[in-house]
Amino acid sequence: MQLCKRLNYCRTLLFSITILLSNYLLGQTCESTHAQFDTNLIIISCNTIIEFSDSSSLLETDSIISWLWDFGDGTRKSALQNPSHEYTSAGTFEVMLTIFSAKGCIDSIKKAISIPGPQPKFYYGNHIVDIGDTAEICQGEKVEVVNFSTGNPLTDPVFEMDWGDGWRSNTISIGNTLGHTYREPGTYELYLLMEDVFTGSNRCSRIFPDTNNNFLNKRKMVVVVHPTPSAFITASTNPTYIGHPTEYVADLDSPYTRIVWEMGDGVSYRENNRKNNSVIHKFQQEGLYQVVLAPEYDEIPRCWDRDTLEVKVLHDSLNSIPSHSEAIRIWPNPASSSIHIQTIGSMHIEKITVMDALGKTHFPSYKLEGSTASVVIGLLKHGNYVIRVQTNNSIITNKILVINER
Repeated sequence: MQLCKRLNYCRTLLFSITILLSNYLLGQTCESTHAQFDTNLIIISCNTIIEFSDSSSLLETDSIISWLWDFGDGTRKSALQNPSHEYTSAGTFEVMLTIFSAKGCIDSIKKAISIPGPQPKFYYGNHIVDIGDTAEICQGEKVEVVNFSTGNPLTDPVFEMDWGDGWRSNTISIGNTLGHTYREPGTYELYLLMEDVFTGSNRCSRIFPDTNNNFLNKRKMVVVVHPTPSAFITASTNPTYIGHPTEYVADLDSPYTRIVWEMGDGVSYRENNRKNNSVIHKFQQEGLYQVVLAPEYDEIPRCWDRDTLEVKVLHDSLNSIPSHSEAIRIWPNPASSSIHIQTIGSMHIEKITVMDALGKTHFPSYKLEGSTASVVIGLLKHGNYVIRVQTNNSIITNKILVINER
């Protein structure tokens, strides 16, 4: 039993000594492993390809089994022993070579190399929504860019700005700001091309962002142009008269959530529920008034539309327009399948539309018989609607209730 214990102890001690000796020998081996490389850094044009040569050293009893090159410009790495690489941008780059040996040694070395040539660059200048390299604006707005490229001011570098929508500008110099208005919604990629003297009388062109497809994370400068949701006013009567209740209805696209009315006579209305999309207003004096519909929403960017309707207000002695309750007669109301509309006086029905609580316009079928129209509403869902009757001299609106369990 004692002999067995001693043997186990000896085996454990021998194993530990072997591990320590192996680590020591590996350390001695790896101390002699040195990564090193050379380049043919003789650049005669801006399209010169740089040749890299591995000149690493290690013990004769060891050998390099793999190489890993990082060229410092964000492009894909190379596992070749002696790779070549084309730098498509100018600047200073830190190149790192890492070597791996058969005996488990790893070593690396870094060297900075400078690639001459123009260095175009810009950033967004005006107060726009800028998330990373993406600018978000509304249709019809302007994007401004500031040119902070690096070049030789004595050689008069030449620039061309590509706005991505088919338009280009070349009247821009280092430090200056240039703007462009986008007329159509969409997503546009911007590029700045710079040409400068390279060596002697040779000129070199570079582009920002770099279009090299070997980048692991390719940079893009993007402008997203959002459409402006439309807003449109209709009036029950125009011209109207002093003291006559005139209804103004807002026809809105999403995503509007609030409505502001400026009536032009110092009176304004604010409605925080877009479902309540109409106001009735009485003007107290004759004249021309600019009624402004100004809907709002909270999403960024706020591409708010505005619609303005010029309203002519005449003296009430000229008023021959009946009130809403007298202008048309609607029956039955509520209804489930059809309703009848009858106008009075010399008014003739020309068009009938229906707007639901979300502002969507429906076009029901109807049949005209003289001053009366029979309107089919059986396809509408249950709920409140505004029916809009366009006549030969005005637009009249009224509320109806559809009873339908569709």
